[in-house]
Amino acid sequence: MIDHDQSDFLALSAPQLEMWFAQQLEPDNPLIDNRVYVDIRGPIDQAAFNETLHRLSVETEALHLRFVDTPAGPQQYLGPPPPPSLSFIDVSMEPDPFEAARRGMFSAAGVAYDLLAGPLFSQMLFKLGDEHYIWYQRYHHSLLDGASIPILIRRAAHIYSALLHGDPVPATPFGTVHSILEGDTQYRQSPRFETDRTYWSHYVSELPRPETVAGVAADPSGDFRRASVPFPPHAAGRLQELEPRVGKWPLLLTAAVAAYLFRITDGRATVFDFPVSARPKEARLTPGMFANVVPLHLAMSGADTLETLTQQASAEIFRHLKHQQFRGKDIRQMLRGDAGPIFGPRINIIPFDDEWDFCGSPATLHSLANGLVHDFAVTLIGTPGKTGCMLHIDGNARLYDDAAVSAH
Repeated sequence: MIDHDQSDFLALSAPQLEMWFAQQLEPDNPLIDNRVYVDIRGPIDQAAFNETLHRLSVETEALHLRFVDTPAGPQQYLGPPPPPSLSFIDVSMEPDPFEAARRGMFSAAGVAYDLLAGPLFSQMLFKLGDEHYIWYQRYHHSLLDGASIPILIRRAAHIYSALLHGDPVPATPFGTVHSILEGDTQYRQSPRFETDRTYWSHYVSELPRPETVAGVAADPSGDFRRASVPFPPHAAGRLQELEPRVGKWPLLLTAAVAAYLFRITDGRATVFDFPVSARPKEARLTPGMFANVVPLHLAMSGADTLETLTQQASAEIFRHLKHQQFRGKDIRQMLRGDAGPIFGPRINIIPFDDEWDFCGSPATLHSLANGLVHDFAVTLIGTPGKTGCMLHIDGNARLYDDAAVSAH
């Protein structure tokens, strides 16, 4: 039942609509969200932290959104800022405080959000010791994408540090929900949208059929197997050596992962599921849902070197980035005449500064999940050589067991 003034209703953006329908197709799937934790090594003033999160929720308009299902389709409106909902859990007396916190995080994320009931996010603060805290966050993808999380953490660190220092809190850099929606509408009505449509139509017309690592059709899974390791220091050093001659490290890693996937599939995998931020410049500091996935085709052979493959990947990616706002859902319809779930195994290199300072307490970001796992995904989060940079291998639980994922 709609109990809000319909004159306040707003259309969903194209990215939000994708997340809405994904959840409607699998209403019990809890994985259409972002789940992260921030590992804080130092003392935390709980009152100041609560005030920080209250201010952050007021500033972040995307967290105020509420959804309604109308005869005309899903709509949304801006409700009041959600009240502080931080759960504080002291696990410092547990035999293994981190394991206790990990259990708490996974237990809290086991239930899918109901899009017609808000709020669509949750946060928890675990105390592992007097100088060790974990700040857990979960956000439905209809509100925020993965690139929004570092934006929020950076802002929280600035607010918290200002409060404890007794300094004025700097003005928010965040834009508004209306600006996000207006930008989405303007894009879809612009000549650039038609240019992008033409680009992708031509691209997919020459695309080989995507293959999975498993060699069978894959359906999205709310259950996946993950193996994670810190990015090795020797590999970070090697990337630094290669960068001046070959290319920037995200491109190097994209090429290296593509070569690995090509090899383990005996040359079948040459088309990859490639996430892009799809953020216009004016929204680069605004939390919201923008993320997109496009196909990346690399015409590989056993004769390629890392240098030649990096050059090919660089050229392909830079061309794609000029057209990244055109939705992957629409590209998939061009490719197969339906909205199939994937382009191929996923390569997701997410470079960002993953270290923050909460008034002298250093903090690092760690990802627990970032959406559905269709087949197989290789994700790197952070910056090689810095604390917290992690390499994740994810496999659809219907296709891979723990041993198979760990072997990679």
